[in-house]
Amino acid sequence: MAEVLLESHGYVAASMSDVAKGVGISKASLYHHFPTKEALFLGVAERMIERDAAGMAQAIASAPTATGQLEALADWMFSQRRHTERMLRDTLRFLAPEHAGRIGQIFLSRMYAPVEAVMSAGIERGEFAPHAPGFSAWAFMGLLSEFAESPVQVGRPDLASALVRLLVQGLGPRTA
Repeated sequence: MAEVLLESHGYVAASMSDVAKGVGISKASLYHHFPTKEALFLGVAERMIERDAAGMAQAIASAPTATGQLEALADWMFSQRRHTERMLRDTLRFLAPEHAGRIGQIFLSRMYAPVEAVMSAGIERGEFAPHAPGFSAWAFMGLLSEFAESPVQVGRPDLASALVRLLVQGLGPRTA
């Protein structure tokens, strides 16, 4: 319930009273488990990151090539109803710096690092041209996040593969 409220209302508008009511407990009981709204968010954020990291790991394991892994990651992300990145972006700016830094590190190690590893493996195997895999992973995650969160659908059933092709092949001229 806290996850749903944080995502739909945002950190500022989601109240501890709303969360308690949504899960059917008293506000005092909620405060017993989470003494502050920040503590509640931290628990929710860690759970969301771990859930998404598990889904991403399955997507990566489902394909033998880096290009296939990126397509599987994109398909997985587009299939999700909730988008952890958006909720984190909304909320991290309201947290104490040490908490924001901790959640940021968890995100980087559990969600960003596996994508960077796919990029690095693709370079090592000659699937991708040499480039900065950290930057391409960040750009890929950002692109997927924007498309996944967009209320406007572009009408492409093959959106994931189209985006990966654009990333991998670029917009350069055709070669004969």
